[in-house]
Amino acid sequence: MTGHVEYCSAVYDTRHIGFLVKPVRRQELSDAFHRALGRLRDLREQPFAVRFNNTSYIVRPAQVMYVESKLRVAVFHGENNSAVRTYMKLSDVAERLPSRFHRCHSSYLVNFDFVEAITKSDFVLTDGTHVPISHLRPHRYHAPLSAVRHNQ
Repeated sequence: MTGHVEYCSAVYDTRHIGFLVKPVRRQELSDAFHRALGRLRDLREQPFAVRFNNTSYIVRPAQVMYVESKLRVAVFHGENNSAVRTYMKLSDVAERLPSRFHRCHSSYLVNFDFVEAITKSDFVLTDGTHVPISHLRPHRYHAPLSAVRHNQ
């Protein structure tokens, strides 16, 4: 965003979302903001590299079923029992993953694309894996009984 049109050529040196000239209309700003959020979502879908014991591994978010944190090591659990480890805090991992990943426990992120069932204490994934739900807020993952009956 600028009030100085003479600097417009400098925009080509950046990975920009758009170019807004002051005064900015509310709709223009809203559109640019939504494009930026879309790009962020797209970036979180992209594979990324992590490192563990002098080896780099590629993590593909679409193939990660859940992430577990053990003793400062994040373990990306994928299909076919694959696992990739890296030294990362779970909160940092969550920032790199798409919004379909949810922190359901202090030590776990779950990918809702792989959730087959939800019990009182855990998520049951498509391969039968059970990922625990924090005992502090188990109700947040269950629809109210009235909503379930209404949909039947």
